[in-house]
Amino acid sequence: MNRRDFLVRSAAAAGVMMTSSHYLFGAEGKEKPFRLALLSDTHIPENPPDGWNGYEPIPNFEKVVAHVIQARPDAAVINGDVARLKGTVGDYRKFKELLKPMSDKLPVFINLGNHDHRNNFYEVFPEVKNDKHTQDVAKKHVTVIEGGGCRLIILDSLFHVNDGAGLLGKNQRTWLENFLDQESTIPTILVLHHTLGDGDYDLLDSDRLFKLLAARKQVKAIVFGHSHRYGYSKHEDIHLINLPAIGYVFDHKQPIGWLDTTLHKNGMSLTLDAVAAGKSQHRKQVDLKWLR
Repeated sequence: MNRRDFLVRSAAAAGVMMTSSHYLFGAEGKEKPFRLALLSDTHIPENPPDGWNGYEPIPNFEKVVAHVIQARPDAAVINGDVARLKGTVGDYRKFKELLKPMSDKLPVFINLGNHDHRNNFYEVFPEVKNDKHTQDVAKKHVTVIEGGGCRLIILDSLFHVNDGAGLLGKNQRTWLENFLDQESTIPTILVLHHTLGDGDYDLLDSDRLFKLLAARKQVKAIVFGHSHRYGYSKHEDIHLINLPAIGYVFDHKQPIGWLDTTLHKNGMSLTLDAVAAGKSQHRKQVDLKWLR
């Protein structure tokens, strides 16, 4: 049994998401592409009302879970705002219940956003608290994944619960700087929840993050959510990928869905699976190439 099969079967046997400091998918080497489901902004409530802006987070998430299971990726990342508003224990219990059909089938890595509560999250997912890199970065939850000749670093931008702004903070930026300097040869994608502008609800230290990355050319892309909009752009040579939301959208032209993503040593491909709202880009594939 290779490393990837071991991880998937272990996850299925345990019925929980996989967590560790550093996961390697594909013991056969770096040439095999790595298939990853990218999800964001599920906003699952313990007790659902009639919906938000005409959309139902729980049915939306159930559809996405079914689609991801059918797609059979190697792993999935859920990029923050897992809970509806304040990250209650009940929210996370409901989320874990809805997630189980998917976490029974493949490793799932969960990030934190501004509507999450770290301690309540740990209460429902206690295995996450023992993550090695979480201990390395005080009061932050950091995970490293490798596959397809690439590395994903999942960072924690949760600052204050139910407040829009995000912050990596000095400790996490220092950790990231040191880690990148030690691991400088593998194409790297950063994953964090918050948008990267200079507004009050963006990542407040995004300028310091970009300054840190300017001399570390192995970082090829940054994946984020938060805005409930789907899009992709570039900052200098770094690809920026804004994940669609699953819970609801503010603009009905925006999709509710997830990204079926393939990573390989020369780039990544994104295919939008829109399950509700705007579907103009449904099943459209976008290929992003790394600049050497």
